[in-house]
Amino acid sequence: MGKPIVSLCIPTKNEVLRLKNTIATIVAEKCFIKGELELVISDNCSDDDTEAVCREYAEKYDNFVYNRNVSDIKDRNFPRVMRCGNGIYRKLSNTSNCFCPGSLDLLVELIKSCLDERPVIITNQELGRREPDIKACTTMDDILKKISYYVTWIGEFGLWEDDIPYLDETEEECDTNLWQIPTLLNSFKRRGVCLILTYDWIRVQDRDKSKIYDTFFRIFYKNYTEHLKKYLMSGDLGAECYEWLEKDLLYNFLTPWMIRCQLDQSRIAKGEQDMIREKVFETYKDKPYFNEYLEFYVAVLKKKTYDMMVEIQNKLNN
Repeated sequence: MGKPIVSLCIPTKNEVLRLKNTIATIVAEKCFIKGELELVISDNCSDDDTEAVCREYAEKYDNFVYNRNVSDIKDRNFPRVMRCGNGIYRKLSNTSNCFCPGSLDLLVELIKSCLDERPVIITNQELGRREPDIKACTTMDDILKKISYYVTWIGEFGLWEDDIPYLDETEEECDTNLWQIPTLLNSFKRRGVCLILTYDWIRVQDRDKSKIYDTFFRIFYKNYTEHLKKYLMSGDLGAECYEWLEKDLLYNFLTPWMIRCQLDQSRIAKGEQDMIREKVFETYKDKPYFNEYLEFYVAVLKKKTYDMMVEIQNKLNN
């Protein structure tokens, strides 16, 4: 079997049930069967059946690579899994993503068409999009206005094999839990062109509700904006774009999450919701749009509360 075109790289720990579902969608793709796509799993020292499942697949398929870390290296498993790949292009993913039929075949064909130019490639999800859309970007502003806070999601992310030697430069950023942001944007600075492929390519499996603590605000506001500010200071990111990104984060990411947790207390530790909302409000209180935002927040909260009550009533009636 020749060198794979794409290595699909999945870091994992103790998610064997979701991982099995994800693997099933990958090995059914034509590109995997033909050997053009390689599946790489890096196991962060799981104590469930992850190892047994992966070793069984690795014995069956030459293009299934399994690595088991001797200890939990946390987010350093992201660069580790990409180093374990052999493909010309290394696509990062996670155990929650089940791939729609033909979606990985489409990605492989796009990579094959870009082997000479090798632009940065971002895969962007849009439910219901039947025909893929490709947008070419030549500025960081264009990229981030297109994908916004989704730049924090590892499912958007990939690197060419000649990017791999640069991974050492961003290794310490794993401690921010957002290693993928500087790694992606630094790759764009080297290459100068980015293709954003938008299509309906995955279905995200339900995850167990878990307690979310103060790290949420630290990661998805403080660490995220600190990464952006570095590119703002260097001149790679415009001030207007930075302000737009910060506002979009408030309206379309932080607010839905805060309200979802407020209406479903099982998602978060007792009292944590009020504390995080206070931090968000304190952070944005001096923004010129803050009073307008408070009206928006209250309106959304009322709407979601009403919808939840209707849903409960419908269940009782049935």
